[in-house]
Amino acid sequence: MSESTSRTELSALGEFGLIERIASRVRLANPSSVKGIGDDAAVLDPQGLHQVVTTDMLVEGVHFDLGYVPLKHLGYKAIVVNLSDVLRHERRTPTGDGGAGPATAFP
Repeated sequence: MSESTSRTELSALGEFGLIERIASRVRLANPSSVKGIGDDAAVLDPQGLHQVVTTDMLVEGVHFDLGYVPLKHLGYKAIVVNLSDVLRHERRTPTGDGGAGPATAFP
């Protein structure tokens, strides 16, 4: 088996480099999709209502250590990391002021 010479290590790309590489190959095909990949969340508009959808992965040994972190704190962290993604999208405004008021449109 020959090894590819165009291989890029994940550590060389980083998290945001990987997201950018994936996002450059994804095209929104559904009319209800307002914003796709980016900022750990997507914005959908089914039936005229904007909805922010988000997901995150917490990996033991990377993001937490169960030897030190109580399960209650881990559950709190899992909620907060997703809630922060939703709130970041909710606080965007058409003027792009970074959160001075409630969102009325999504970029």
